[in-house]
Amino acid sequence: MSSAQLWRNNSPVQPIDHSVYASQCPECGAIHYPWVLLCKQCGARRYPEDDTELFWRKKGYKSWIKVPLEGPCRLVTWTKLWNLSIGFDQQTLDLAIVEFDNGVKATGQLFVDRPKAGMNLVARPGVIRRYPTHDEWGLHFVSA
Repeated sequence: MSSAQLWRNNSPVQPIDHSVYASQCPECGAIHYPWVLLCKQCGARRYPEDDTELFWRKKGYKSWIKVPLEGPCRLVTWTKLWNLSIGFDQQTLDLAIVEFDNGVKATGQLFVDRPKAGMNLVARPGVIRRYPTHDEWGLHFVSA
């Protein structure tokens, strides 16, 4: 095995997760999007999920659960944006607010020809904006 193959097989580089997540309170089960520092229902505190997480777990605090925002949803409302800023390749952009089965509402780009409030959609992660150095990811909504 060559050194290049060995490096590739042992490389710490992991695929990037472009999914969009809500957070679920470990105390009462309430789901929040975007993430909150305190649960709006029971007041439980969310602690950072970096190297201090182990410190908080030792003190008895529970980790919040990541809930992926993908799959079936329902269109609540939508609008067409005509004056886009730098970084968008298209002339207009359809922006939608949807509601998932778990009650969470989220905003993202809508890719439907004739949208109607109440119609069933599917949410999936997608590129929202392109920059020379990176892409911004968010939610895309398409017909079910």
